[in-house]
Amino acid sequence: MSNQGSKPYRYFKCWSSDPSVREVINNAYSKYVRGSYTYKLANRLRFVKHDLKLWNVQHFGNIDHKVKTLNNQLNDLIKLPYSSENVELIKQVEFDLKHWQKIQEEFYAQKSRQEYFKCFDRNTGFYHNYANRRKHFNHISVLKLYNGQWDNDRVDLKTLLVNHFSSIGTTSNPYRNTELLNCIDPCISDIDNLTLLRPVNKQKIIDTINQMTPWTSLGPDVFPPGYLIHAEENNLIHGIKEFSMASGQVINLQKSGCFFSNNVHHDHAFSLINNLKVKKIALNEKYLGLPLFITRSLSDSFNYLNDHFDKRVAKWKGKHFNQAGRSVVVQNVLKSSPIYHMHTFTILDSIINSMESSQRYFCWGKSRTGGIYFRSWPRICTHKYQGGLGFRNLKHVNLFLLSKTAWKLIHNPNDMWVVILRCKYFENCHPLHYSKKGDYSWAWRSISRGLDFILKHSIWKVKDGKSICAFRDRWIPDSCEPMFVANPNPNLNFSAFIDNETKSRNSELVREFFIPNNTKNILDSRIPLSWSDRLIWPHSKNGQFTVKSTCKVISGQIDYMNNVQSSNPFYKALWRFSVLPNVKIFIWKCHENILPSNSVLARFVNRDNNACSMCNSDSLETPVHILLHCLFGKSVWSLTPYADIIAKDNNSSINLQTRLSNGLLTTV
Repeated sequence: MSNQGSKPYRYFKCWSSDPSVREVINNAYSKYVRGSYTYKLANRLRFVKHDLKLWNVQHFGNIDHKVKTLNNQLNDLIKLPYSSENVELIKQVEFDLKHWQKIQEEFYAQKSRQEYFKCFDRNTGFYHNYANRRKHFNHISVLKLYNGQWDNDRVDLKTLLVNHFSSIGTTSNPYRNTELLNCIDPCISDIDNLTLLRPVNKQKIIDTINQMTPWTSLGPDVFPPGYLIHAEENNLIHGIKEFSMASGQVINLQKSGCFFSNNVHHDHAFSLINNLKVKKIALNEKYLGLPLFITRSLSDSFNYLNDHFDKRVAKWKGKHFNQAGRSVVVQNVLKSSPIYHMHTFTILDSIINSMESSQRYFCWGKSRTGGIYFRSWPRICTHKYQGGLGFRNLKHVNLFLLSKTAWKLIHNPNDMWVVILRCKYFENCHPLHYSKKGDYSWAWRSISRGLDFILKHSIWKVKDGKSICAFRDRWIPDSCEPMFVANPNPNLNFSAFIDNETKSRNSELVREFFIPNNTKNILDSRIPLSWSDRLIWPHSKNGQFTVKSTCKVISGQIDYMNNVQSSNPFYKALWRFSVLPNVKIFIWKCHENILPSNSVLARFVNRDNNACSMCNSDSLETPVHILLHCLFGKSVWSLTPYADIIAKDNNSSINLQTRLSNGLLTTV
């Protein structure tokens, strides 16, 4: 190996394990050469070959000889008597032997050009035999001449092969029938000729090198692609340093990382992160809590949210909370966990259903194996004044948070993140009028949901009409459907309906396109031409987008909240009642008839006996019986100031809900 003689030169990957090889290469490249760029490059590569040959003989040495020497040295040390010094020497020799065995393995693996084994296990013998077999089949020792004699002289063999392939590839008397060729239409155009004759650019060379195996394929300059890739990595490091010095923005490599696709050879990836001193980023890596990469399997990209939910619930052990405490935790802690992600991404329904299941189990103090749930989850998520507990639906939360991001995108056009999105998705139009395509990123498709919601529920305040699309946007106050009678240009701005000379509406054009009711509203509206159009949110008092009003729009509570007379006075009084939260939950259960009495439990499970166990009677145990008619309940009420009121109600036929309402409203 060290005495190569007439063998062709080859750069070995194992040399890169020695730090001094880089200094040898840099010194060879730094030698002064005059001439063109290609001439200087060819001569510098020649200097590298010469210096590496000397370095291999004088410094690196023969690998097989070093492995054999270390094996003999290890055997001699093992035969010596036991001592602490001998143990340390044995450890050092074993470490050196493993190092050189790995180098030996890489050396013969490169010579064998065998790529089937990706995880090596010191298969040096296999690679050595394979390299010898490859050398045997690739070696031509003798050729048969035209006269039948055999020639084994290497100089004659070279001349014979060159002359043979030259003779079969050329002719001394070519025949060209121009009449026949003129009948054939040319299929290669002038543009194709220019493309074929165009000089090879740098990117084409890089793509070709990346397609080659790094250490088993040899280039025309006998350097393998792995050597050139190492040189390109050094240029990258130099470029990063130059950028940092020129811009003053130093890259923190300790907080940086590199991600590699499956098409990148593992040797290239390891070499790059080793030279840059950065970490390798995995596909599931997160930055500031958000996934850096969204894979084709969206459930895999966001499944960690379910794991986070389950860990928090398991840590709290919700069965040790009372019902009121668990409700507070669900409303203020669990609901806030995925909010940061929901500002940017649409969370899949399967993941949201799993998170809501965790909340439901925790809220009722049940396990995933089963249990009794006295109210459905949609009923629990309704407004408190409508009989629920006011929990927010995570699907609705996701939508109005995306709408909030979309509202910021519209009203903050100079923010850096908005500028970046504008250049890619809506460069020549308003964000509300973006073009829909299926190959957009998941983040933009999620924000697009918010834009569609804003477009549907917001309204434009007309000023100059230049920003309003007349037939796609909502801008007519108290408009009627359908808005127009003709099929107009969908991209026509409202400014086309304004007469700039008279500063008034073009009544003829308005009547031509819009129905009579909308025409009247348009012509009666004022035209302040001194300002630009403004998008407002009609569901809030000041026209600004708010999460609270958006939540009401999504959950259909706008009409309910605006109509005070339709609110249930009992629920309104209950949640304003100044008592402990656990007492409020108890009263709510009594009013909803879900207090876990025997009669209520019988609706979910089969029970043999539903009689009251406290008063030892045959009376059915219902919430009314427990609170008013049970002997134990009466004895408890007799100790309170409300004994006379309860005794009076016991003699009436008023149901429990009415009694709770009368008592609560009277107290409030």
